[in-house]
Amino acid sequence: MRRLKKSLLFLSFFALAFTLPQTPEGIGQTTPDSTAAEESFQSGEEITYKIYYNWNFVWLPAGEVRFKVLDEGETYHFQATGKTYASYEWFFKARDTYDSWVDKKTLLPVY
Repeated sequence: MRRLKKSLLFLSFFALAFTLPQTPEGIGQTTPDSTAAEESFQSGEEITYKIYYNWNFVWLPAGEVRFKVLDEGETYHFQATGKTYASYEWFFKARDTYDSWVDKKTLLPVY
């Protein structure tokens, strides 16, 4: 009985492997005609999020983070800047900046 269960399990996995749909090659890759950035964002875009602390049912606004997209010739410069509000600096002070440069055509990181 154990051999029958093992062989049925093996056959079901084997059959499943051949019946799953195969994904075509090239999905998610950019072509030379179009870039992924043209569909995602534009230079100069900016968005700001508020950061909250959660104490059970109480939500306290404690800071902000700002994301920017800057055009620098052949690359995009992504910049994120975060900071806590002055009233919460006694508890946790944050002044952080993250910078990343990516190629415009492929969106692969340069630096």
